[in-house]
Amino acid sequence: MTNDEIFNEVQEYLRKERANTTTMSDEEIVEEGMKKYDRLMSVIEGGGYKKGANFIREFVEADEIQLGKMREYCFSNPALSLSTEDMTYSEGVKSRMIPDEILRMRSEKDINVLMEEALKFINSTKGDKKFYEVVEEIMEKHDLKAPDVYTCAQLSRQTYSKATSPKSQSAPKLSTVWSIIMGLQCDMDEADEVLHSVGFARHGTTFERVMEYFIRNKFYDVLSINYVLKGMGLPLLTSESGGKENDASENL
Repeated sequence: MTNDEIFNEVQEYLRKERANTTTMSDEEIVEEGMKKYDRLMSVIEGGGYKKGANFIREFVEADEIQLGKMREYCFSNPALSLSTEDMTYSEGVKSRMIPDEILRMRSEKDINVLMEEALKFINSTKGDKKFYEVVEEIMEKHDLKAPDVYTCAQLSRQTYSKATSPKSQSAPKLSTVWSIIMGLQCDMDEADEVLHSVGFARHGTTFERVMEYFIRNKFYDVLSINYVLKGMGLPLLTSESGGKENDASENL
């Protein structure tokens, strides 16, 4: 198929999936998750559990990936509503909190439970595999070598090595992660595992639906993917040639 034919197929796929697609962008989801995380900390601190809040902050905010996982947890947790309607508090809690910066909590007991849930979530992520470990496992499963992955992903060896290095102190860009997912020729379960390892999850955005189309059809050509993304006005995957990042769709 030509790139234009692929573009039309993706458009048709999105039309069928539109009922389940959120209108929020990746950036808006990250921002919303951070707002809920900040309010979670405000509630815990305002409820008299400053020591617990400090422990959470120290663990989460020292690690970009853990912060991402906490942000996803907060975004996806329906209990972390930002609405302040119909809220009731004990006088002790109410006197220490600002209505616009609190969650829908009913008592100090609820705040204690919320803190315990946050700590439980943190403990559950401590044993998670690192990004490079997940990449290596999928490479072995698919009988791929590093050059196979970064060549298919349209990445330079340097960018790929930096992103997958065990010594890396920060998570790679999300666009680079998606490029590596394509280079690994992942199925959707594997793609989700890779995303989770860097603190992200899918939420049904249009960009993610496009990625799903290509993955479900086992079509991992990053140049064709970028052609479709550009045509839809969406962010492009990281694509490089000779170490220099390009707008790959310009060459199609």
